[in-house]
Amino acid sequence: MTLRVFTLEPFDPGNPGEVELIDIRGSLARGSDSLVISYHLQSYRRSIDQLIVIPGLTETPVRCNELWQHTCFECFVAGKGEKRYWEYNLSPSGDWNVYQLQDYRSGLQSDLSIHQPFFVHRLAPQRWDMEMTLQIPGPLVACQNLQIGITAVLEHACHQLSYWALHHGGANADFHSRDSFQMECPAP
Repeated sequence: MTLRVFTLEPFDPGNPGEVELIDIRGSLARGSDSLVISYHLQSYRRSIDQLIVIPGLTETPVRCNELWQHTCFECFVAGKGEKRYWEYNLSPSGDWNVYQLQDYRSGLQSDLSIHQPFFVHRLAPQRWDMEMTLQIPGPLVACQNLQIGITAVLEHACHQLSYWALHHGGANADFHSRDSFQMECPAP
């Protein structure tokens, strides 16, 4: 497994003032049929749970839509040069979904062949670690190079959202833009 490290950047300075107190770094590793993504959120001067709304674990996590309206970790995966891509959403509550899209923001449908991601998270006063293991979609398992966008939506204590990505290329936060798929991940 090749380990790749990343840093996420907030979308714009108009976000809540707490954005400047947060740093998001992480790593990505590709296995034969899975991706392991670790997010490490570090806070400066304040406790993470004072800055970010962190949903508690649900007893029975389920597939849900619109998880991005609250704190949510996301990953976008495509074969290099392919229009079709997948979007993974995971809430700290354990609720999740995986969508397949045929092209930029079109043909959205839940991919029922993908199993629930495995994840763990640990919260300390000024640090929050989240690690998730995602099943690579069947059509991409044999792909020699995956293009990946790693993102996060954080709901702040003031209930405003901030949008974090490897790269923001436009006038709006747009995780679906291929400009955001900044990480290449070769087959192991």
